[in-house]
Amino acid sequence: MKFITKLVVLAILVTFLSCSSDDDNSSLQEVAITTASLSGTYELTAYNSLDITLLETEDGTYTESIIGEHLTLGNSNITFTESGDYSFNYNYVITEKYALNGFTYITDNVDYSDASAGDYTITGDQKVLFNGREYEATLLNNGELTIYFEQYEETEYYENTYSQELTFTKV
Repeated sequence: MKFITKLVVLAILVTFLSCSSDDDNSSLQEVAITTASLSGTYELTAYNSLDITLLETEDGTYTESIIGEHLTLGNSNITFTESGDYSFNYNYVITEKYALNGFTYITDNVDYSDASAGDYTITGDQKVLFNGREYEATLLNNGELTIYFEQYEETEYYENTYSQELTFTKV
């Protein structure tokens, strides 16, 4: 069951995230992430999230998913310093689509606004640690930064996979 669940989640994530950009630009190259290369201010340009929960009941397995897509971006940015500090200010509205077994039953616009600051560490293999949580990061030579997070939780009653992808452009 766990293998099939992970396979379904992976297929949905690949389908969901592969639609983000169809541009073929061979001059783009990945840049090694260091405190020096990451230093600067980046503006949020795209947001995607996927939250999938598999519920085991007497009647079978139910799949609930919540898909968050960028709708309107406000003044949202993240700033990194070479000394290992960051500050994140965000204000955006996303569309969240709730679905049960593939049937969308609620679509809602949700406003997010907050600020945070703290320390970050480069942990190797293009990973950045923000206040104890590890994110995969990709920095391109055109100043585009993508930060990706995935979390998996399993209990006796459900399995949950949550992923979040934020794309920024250096200003």
